[in-house]
Amino acid sequence: MKITLIKFVIAVVCFFSSLNIYAAEDGYTCASKKAVLAKKLDYAKQANNQYEIAHLVTALNTIDSHCSNVELEKKYLDNVSKKVKEVAKYQKQLNEAKINKNEKKIIKKQHKLQEKQAELDTAKAELANFYKLLQLEQAK
Repeated sequence: MKITLIKFVIAVVCFFSSLNIYAAEDGYTCASKKAVLAKKLDYAKQANNQYEIAHLVTALNTIDSHCSNVELEKKYLDNVSKKVKEVAKYQKQLNEAKINKNEKKIIKKQHKLQEKQAELDTAKAELANFYKLLQLEQAK
């Protein structure tokens, strides 16, 4: 009885977590997310994978009912803003380490700053891709 319940709970958790994966995976705009899922749905239908079909249909319905380009834009902008703050924080820490002439900390903070700068660059690229795709979609 306990094992059956545990299996059921695991299946439910996997199901709901997969919805988030499908909803967030690929694509920068709602339309591009939907297109990616539709393509995956076609492949699942060709393979007659009923489990995958059910998940993809649910994910498509979720995008239809909950995806908003305004909300996605806010998410991308918030992410860039967060990354800018992190870069500034680590730049300040690096400057303090340089003032204190602590070589060990300088190296550590330089690496962390480079990591955060790369994350910022990625966030900016995602935002740029979002705007680019949105512009293409609106031109259609």
